[in-house]
Order: sequence, then C-alpha cells, then structure tokens
Amino acid sequence: MWKFRSVIVFGVLVAVLVAGASVAYGKWWWNAELDVEGTSVKTQWRVVGDPRGAENYDAEIEFSVPPGANVEVLSQTPNETVEVRTSSILDCRRRGMEAVVTYDIEAGDDARGSHVRVSVIADDRVVARGGGKIGDPISLAMVLPATCSGDDD
Repeated sequence: MWKFRSVIVFGVLVAVLVAGASVAYGKWWWNAELDVEGTSVKTQWRVVGDPRGAENYDAEIEFSVPPGANVEVLSQTPNETVEVRTSSILDCRRRGMEAVVTYDIEAGDDARGSHVRVSVIADDRVVARGGGKIGDPISLAMVLPATCSGDDD
C-alpha cells in the first residue's frame, strides 16, 4: 500500500513541476472561459517559439453562436478581448450547438514567435484545434455539447 501511495505522490509532484515549467518557459495556454448554455468552454492559444509567452501578444477572440444562445464571458486575461456574436448561419439542435471561434493574435515589440496554436475545450474535452501565423485570423468551426434554451428541433 505504501508503494502505491508513493507512486501517487510522485505522480502529483511531477505534474506540478511540468505545469510550472510550462508557465516559466512560455508554453502556457492562455485562455478565456465562457459559459455557453451551462457548458464550460475555454478558448486557448499559445505562441510557438517565444520563451516569454503571451505577454508579448494581444488576442482578439470572436465567439459566434446561433441566435438565442445564452453565452456569458466568465474570465479572460488582460491581453485578450473576447466578443460574443450571433450568426444566423449557425444552428442549435439537440445534438449540439454549432459555433465558430476566430482568433486574431497580434505581436508586440518584443515578440519572437510567428506561429500560433489554438484550441477550444468544452467540458474538459477538445472540440476543435488548429494553427496559423501571427496577424492572420484563425477560425475554428465546431459543435459544442450544448443546446439553446427553449430549442425544440
């Protein structure tokens, strides 16, 4: 039994050290968090190749959902702007809610990276991921595990 506990303690310690090293070396995924019809959704991004991480960049994140969807921005970092929009071309159904997230990452004066990796997490599961270049919009289309309030189709 003590061996099992030792392995668990060692595993937790390694996880904490890896997370700390990721933050220290700029590999942390900066994210905004939203509540979409009761579903936790995180928009995440990171710049590849810049050891100072996100502090050298500003992010504009556009989160598009169907009309009638209930969305609330819960948190975001100081260098992020999150805008929620509705789009009539997106649907809300029992199988899930269509959404599009567009990232526009702009570099500051001390920026060294040129490539961005992005993803969207819904209820702790990756629902979309992609990448692109600094300054170019990166759009991800997805189906979120959520339904709109009062939606009957």
